[in-house]
Amino acid sequence: MASKPKPGRRGRILLLLAVGTLLGLAAWGIVSRKAEMAAAPRFQPEPVAIHTATAKAEDLERSQQYLAEAEAVRSAELSARVTERITEVAVDEGDAVAEGDPLVRLDASAVAARLDGVAADLAQAQAERAAEEARRDALERSVAYWAKELDRLQRLREEEAASQSAVDEAADRVNEVRGNLAATRKEVKALTARLASLRARRAELRQERADYTLKAPFTGVVTERTVDPGDQAAPGKALIQVSSTAQMRLAFGIPRADRPAVAAGRTVRFELGGDTREATITRIHPALDTARLARAEVELPADTALPPGAEVPVTVALPPVEGATLIPAGALAGGDERPTVYVVREGKARARPVTVQGRSDGHVAVAGIEAGTTVVITPYLGWTRLADGMPVTEVTP
Repeated sequence: MASKPKPGRRGRILLLLAVGTLLGLAAWGIVSRKAEMAAAPRFQPEPVAIHTATAKAEDLERSQQYLAEAEAVRSAELSARVTERITEVAVDEGDAVAEGDPLVRLDASAVAARLDGVAADLAQAQAERAAEEARRDALERSVAYWAKELDRLQRLREEEAASQSAVDEAADRVNEVRGNLAATRKEVKALTARLASLRARRAELRQERADYTLKAPFTGVVTERTVDPGDQAAPGKALIQVSSTAQMRLAFGIPRADRPAVAAGRTVRFELGGDTREATITRIHPALDTARLARAEVELPADTALPPGAEVPVTVALPPVEGATLIPAGALAGGDERPTVYVVREGKARARPVTVQGRSDGHVAVAGIEAGTTVVITPYLGWTRLADGMPVTEVTP
């Protein structure tokens, strides 16, 4: 078998020259492409239109507004003690009531029938006792008569003017009458006890019958009515709410962000009848309601005329922030979790994290920027169009 001839020196040189040529062409292409890309115009985002304001160094007089609701300090929810059908609802929401006024009546026919039965038993027992008392009185007179007769016959017997049989007959008669008197006295006692029992039962039924009429526990206003005639009343089911207007208070919810500044003892201002009035926060309940708000209460003077349920805007005076850096409220971005302010540097927006120290009347006191800093207040199309480093252009509002 013949051997394959090996390439000579000249062939190897030609191969190396070809490879070098290819590498040179590739390198030249890369350099040319880079030069073209460097010479091409770069993409520049359009500047975001903004309005700006200048941060100022001033004391922040703070206050916070809330919507309070007028409440009665004394209020009662009325419910029935028995399960029965409602026959009458005598009042409606907003009606004024006096203490003892009937508000709701239940069907009391069953208890009335029981009362009638007890009244009949009571009348019969009274008649029976009267008859036994009359019999007792007659027997007492009879005992007295026969006792005297026995004494007379015994004296005559000693004088032999009366027979022994007459004496014995008189003694038997005395014993008989005394036995009847003792039995009659027991019967009178038993009937007296029965009468006492029947009277107690009558009192119980009268009290039970009273439970079938719900009355106003005090003078006030009906603030809630939840039933109509024909509905079923049951223990624990609220039927009517009555509130006293003699002592009123204002109640409002405090968000978590305001809780450190709004405390008991703070002054509260509100308008009533065209006059500005002041009061103080009486208490703040530590427990939060379903909306995660803390309940604040302001007790009002006794002469404050407010209907329960009235909505009253209130302003709470807060401690001032001294020497604060103030910015418009519209310049604060990022929400309560990550408050941020955009400042303008060399035509670009720069995000600066800040700490909110207080708010009032459209201004916010912040720490993290200095007075005199230009801040963005209203970017065109909202904060979602603005990011750190974006070019901005100020427009006249």
